[in-house]
Amino acid sequence: MSKQIKQLILTGCLIVVLALVTLGNIKKKPSRAPVPQTQSTVALAPPVAISSSAAPASPAATSDTMRAQQLERGKLNWGRDPFIGLFDKEFKMDELKLQGISFGKNRAGYAFINNEIVKQGDAVGGYEVVEVEKAKVLLKKESQSFYLTFPGELNQ
Repeated sequence: MSKQIKQLILTGCLIVVLALVTLGNIKKKPSRAPVPQTQSTVALAPPVAISSSAAPASPAATSDTMRAQQLERGKLNWGRDPFIGLFDKEFKMDELKLQGISFGKNRAGYAFINNEIVKQGDAVGGYEVVEVEKAKVLLKKESQSFYLTFPGELNQ
């Protein structure tokens, strides 16, 4: 056999293998049956003994007890609210206004914020200037840090 015929046979075999793999991946996967949703309740009150002579509870009574349990759960202390720091009264972007940025001969950055000229390490409006960049200034106060940009510009 010539080299060209061997190449054609090999190419044909590879095409068949590729077609089989593709068809195997396209095959519709069986859909999963939906998981039935069950109601789970947290017992907050001690279990009550049920006597054999007692009548079965009505659906209204069951929903009333579930509602009472939910109300009790709502009164529990869940800990610190993770969003409380986002709306802190001290953290107001409107109080600070970046008016200009300049770099000195020694490449030290200076920012003009609220009619004050500040550099790295200075404080303005209770915030520490961490870094002065070309179009923004990094400010920090305790664990809060953010970039202050020129009015009307997006952070880059």
